[in-house]
Amino acid sequence: MANHKRRETYHCLNITILNTKDNPPEKYIEIFKQLRDLQAVKVRGNDCLKIRTIAETKLENENFLTGQVTKYTKLESEQWYDEVQNKGTTVDVPDNVHPNMVETKYYFWPKKHKLFLKKSYESGSPTLNQMVKYLNVIFENKFDQEINVSIVQSHDSIERIINAKEIFSLNFEVSYTNADSDTEAEVLIDDLYKGAKASKINTKLRSTSDNKINGSSDFVKGNLSLARKTGNAEARIEDEAGIKHIVKTENYPASVKARETEEEPFNRTLLKMFQNLLS
Repeated sequence: MANHKRRETYHCLNITILNTKDNPPEKYIEIFKQLRDLQAVKVRGNDCLKIRTIAETKLENENFLTGQVTKYTKLESEQWYDEVQNKGTTVDVPDNVHPNMVETKYYFWPKKHKLFLKKSYESGSPTLNQMVKYLNVIFENKFDQEINVSIVQSHDSIERIINAKEIFSLNFEVSYTNADSDTEAEVLIDDLYKGAKASKINTKLRSTSDNKINGSSDFVKGNLSLARKTGNAEARIEDEAGIKHIVKTENYPASVKARETEEEPFNRTLLKMFQNLLS
């Protein structure tokens, strides 16, 4: 029986430069390395987030950046309470020192412009949504080019829409994918957007009482496949049991679990899991 050692769970973010060029990995590396030198961003209350370390590494033959995402609390109050003396007091805390530091690991794959964030079970650890907020604020305020950040969502959330008994409405948002397509329908739709030089697409589909949206069409499947990795989708459906739902794909982030065994080096396992998550 295999002896399980390290076990790590990752979620994934797609980071896309919104233009119609096939931006090389070096461009993403350049952007990403700038994050280390920029200030932290408040992601919830006084909790701040930033990428603290960046180092080049390899998973098998693939080039990655890796490091730590740090979260801490920025204290803005000078009011302190002394339990022993039961009274207010003051504390001399240096301006550049902050409490509640907690970290988690990330990997960034420049060729695929994907960031994999390790899920940490330590209290107060950086979360996927906090990472999205941090990156959106940084990219909007510190970079000249427009950069889109989206959560890579699970296949199940997309399949729930495609396989629905009825699709009453479907909204999807898709950003330009930089030649990151897989399925035949996905490639078809992606090529149309590239030909139109459209970098960001928002589409709303509505059905009629006697003519519901066709989830098996290449148009729907292709756009939903793109939305899974480069945007998001929301649909009002009726499932096979006759129950009506609203499916928001962003509520179902894809995840991958990597386990180290004696049969395979952990780096090889991790790369396979990252590849599977994007397929």
